[in-house]
Amino acid sequence: VSVTVLEAGCANTASVQVNQVNLPNLDLGPDQSICAGSTTTLNPAILCNWSNGTIDFDFTTSTAGTYWASYTTSGCSVADTIEITTVAPPLIELVPDVTICEGESITFQLPLSGIWQDGSVGVSYTADTQEQVIATVTAGPCLVQDVVMVSVLSAPAIRSEEHTSELQSRVD
Repeated sequence: VSVTVLEAGCANTASVQVNQVNLPNLDLGPDQSICAGSTTTLNPAILCNWSNGTIDFDFTTSTAGTYWASYTTSGCSVADTIEITTVAPPLIELVPDVTICEGESITFQLPLSGIWQDGSVGVSYTADTQEQVIATVTAGPCLVQDVVMVSVLSAPAIRSEEHTSELQSRVD
């Protein structure tokens, strides 16, 4: 780039070379919510200076907060910021493994609607056969599952003929 200044009939020209620096796109993505206890990895695919002072291609966290990354080359910088929030997983506890008698049933309850092992959706499920009951609940980024085994005891067989004749002989 050249600049010429004219003043009182005199011209003075100055030149400077301008080099364009092409910065890469540094994008940490949209703000994220993660399930408490899980992690997320930010990976903008370039070597960055991270908000915790490290220099790396990616950054993994399990903690809520505001995180930033920057990239500098030839005196020029690009940066991005992301907000990470954590969500508490829903608490679901069906019951310990359970045994019911033949002909009985047991109903399991969830604090919010979930998907049961048979594909049904709802807050309750009734079992009357021997089966493994699986409840899956999703709340935001959290997916929680509980499993319980239902066993069924057969009713004892009673042979009424023997008892009838035995009772009849006692009556006589």
